Parts: sequence; structure tokens; C-alpha cells
Amino acid sequence: MLNKQPIFIVAFARGGSNLLLNLLLSHPDVCIPRGELHQVFKGKRAQFLNRRKTPDKDSLLSLIIKNINYLPILFLEKRDIFNKNYQYNLCAPLQPETRKLIDRILFSEKMKAINPGENLYKTEGIFYTRDEIRSSRLLCKNLDGLAFLSQELAYMYPDATFIALVRNGLAICEGKIRRGQAPAVVAQQYHAVCQQMIQDSKMIDNYHIYKYEDLLNHPQNTFLKILNQAKLDYDKITKVRLQAKPVIDSSGEHKLPEGVSFKAISWYEKDDFYQHFNPQANENQIKNLKSKNQNIILDNCQESLKYFNYIS
Repeated sequence: MLNKQPIFIVAFARGGSNLLLNLLLSHPDVCIPRGELHQVFKGKRAQFLNRRKTPDKDSLLSLIIKNINYLPILFLEKRDIFNKNYQYNLCAPLQPETRKLIDRILFSEKMKAINPGENLYKTEGIFYTRDEIRSSRLLCKNLDGLAFLSQELAYMYPDATFIALVRNGLAICEGKIRRGQAPAVVAQQYHAVCQQMIQDSKMIDNYHIYKYEDLLNHPQNTFLKILNQAKLDYDKITKVRLQAKPVIDSSGEHKLPEGVSFKAISWYEKDDFYQHFNPQANENQIKNLKSKNQNIILDNCQESLKYFNYIS
């Protein structure tokens, strides 16, 4: 395989994965492909569908090229293995040629990811060289239903590290319900992913589960543990990079801090990066949930919420 010792973040959409991704990207030996795992192969489609140009969306040409590159995989597998919206089952074993294609595309997309929010800066004000990107470790985000790919990816990459990030299901589901998804569906999906994370942590050697809340409440210790398990040297990090994304404030409004642009990168001293966090993020989101939706979530997710000590 072209990618050596890759790192996979297994998480929920709107579950804090961007925070973890950028913490790991602070390390000079880590680089990402152009987009989350499903976007590497299928593109970031919002720009094409909505006819809007935003900095973090693929151009039409890039979208077409990514989908053309994906066609051989679709042909070999006769299924859409990178659709995070409906796959909430374990992935059947992939064909050997499919694995090689996936590895090649991930490596190629890492080499192409040279925008400011990707692999342009090794640290504040210092650019990566092409050789440094080439020799870096791949970091990928696998969200929602793609959590069920972990066992297959572990087979492909026996030297991989998996960092699973779980978050209070009431906050996760609130974010999805607010965007129009059905409460029962998002609750069932949350529970399914939690259970798969638990199972994978027992079956995959280098698979570790962390709570989003631990990152907020004990940022330094949690970050050090994650780096240690990913075999990344903390001393090689000079500054910590984080990106601005909208959060729910105490009034229930979903917005960015005043004067900050979407996904703007900030660089922090290693001891100060916690200043970027909003410790009330969960509390503000859960307050937004209607009581009937809270009950639906609790009915569907009780086992998972208890396992991670979100309810007693």
C-alpha cells in the first residue's frame, strides 16, 4: 500500500470531528486528502447542486474527475461503498483490486490537497514541500455510516490507527433534527454507530474511543493520549491549528464568532488551544431539543447513552 500508518477519525457529522482533525493536522507528519472519506471519491456536491461557490466545495471539474475515478470501484464492487447516508451495516470484504484503487486514490488526493485549510502549511507561516506531503501519514475522516468500514480498512492497513470520537447523542441528534432529519431515524443511526464503535474497539488492535466532552474538559491530557496512541511525537508540534465553525450560542442561534470567517484557521500556542473551545456547546444544543424529541432519542439510544455515561 502507498499509505503507511494511516490515521482514521471515526465520528458523527457535527460531532466534533473537525476539532479532532485539526488538532492532529497540527502535527507536521500528518496530511489529509481533499475532503472526508466519502468526498474523496464522490466530491463535495453542495456547490454543484446549489450552484453556489464556496471555498470548501469542489469545482465542477474536480467533482467530475473524482466521480470518474470512482467508476472502476463501483464497477468492481457493484455497490456504492462510500455513501455515508445509508450504509449502517458492516462492509462486505472488498476485492483486492478495489483495495489497491482506494489506496492509490487516497494517496493521490493527499498530494492534491494543497489549499490553506488542507496541507499548505506545516505550521504557522511555513509551507510543506511536495516530498514532505508525500512521506506524511494520511489522516481521513469517516463519518456516520462509514464507521462500518473500519474493519475492512483495518484489513487493508494493519498499521492504521483508528480514533473514534463519540459525543452526547442528544446534542448530535439535535444538530441533525435542526437540519430537517427525522428524530427516530437519526437516533437509531446514532445508536448503531455507537454500538459499532464499541464492537470495533474490541476487534481492532489500534482502535480507541474518546469522548468529545473529554476534549472540551481535559483538552491537553486528551490530546496527549491521542497523539501517543497514534504514535505522533508531541514535541514536533510547534503550534496548534484549529478552524472556525458555527456553534449554537446560549440564545439558540447557530453562528460564527463576530468577525470570523467560515473555516478560518487560527494558530495557538500549545498550552492555549483550549481557548478556541465552547464548553457550553452540548448544553446549548440540548436546550434546543423539544421534549418529545428528547424522549424519542432516549427511547432509541438508551443503551449507548448509558454505556458512555451520558445518562445514568
